[in-house]
Amino acid sequence: MKQWLRSGLRASALAAALLAAGCSNLKVDLDYDPARNFSAYRSYAWLPAATSKEGEAVIRNDLVEARVVSAVDNALAGKNMQRADKGSADFLVTYHINVEDRVDVRTIETGFGYRPWWGWNSRFDTETVVQNYKAGTLVLDIVDRKTDKLAWRGAAETRLREGLTPQERDTEIRSIVNALMSNFPPGSAPKK
Repeated sequence: MKQWLRSGLRASALAAALLAAGCSNLKVDLDYDPARNFSAYRSYAWLPAATSKEGEAVIRNDLVEARVVSAVDNALAGKNMQRADKGSADFLVTYHINVEDRVDVRTIETGFGYRPWWGWNSRFDTETVVQNYKAGTLVLDIVDRKTDKLAWRGAAETRLREGLTPQERDTEIRSIVNALMSNFPPGSAPKK
């Protein structure tokens, strides 16, 4: 019984580590106007999402849009910011998503050292592995309503996973938005 419990705990720990590794490839980049008074921002409205131009890989999908808007609304509500109509909001929010094909090329050492079946290998061998994948970038823009100028931009890039359930897609988008919005307004990120 104890051995079964230990193996179950090990499997749970492995599953948790794999889930954490899936989120660890998120790259976040932020930019903002340091002269802007972000403490004056208390209400917001949504601008329409960007539409794709010919030759761009901007994604327009009503399901994804609903998830992004919901995640941003929840994150801003957690910062005591209220959704308002466009004419009275302090700032405007919009987003766009694009997807690019990427290639990952890695060269790994496959030789030299002890091999259990053949003994010592004195040759230095390498193998090149090429992997094609899709990278997705979510860009959130905060625009000052009065000046109509970009005040804050957050971009998060991650390797896209295929075959996710709607619940997994919701969780993934929510975690990406939370990673971005944890840094809005500037200076609000938790100290590490």
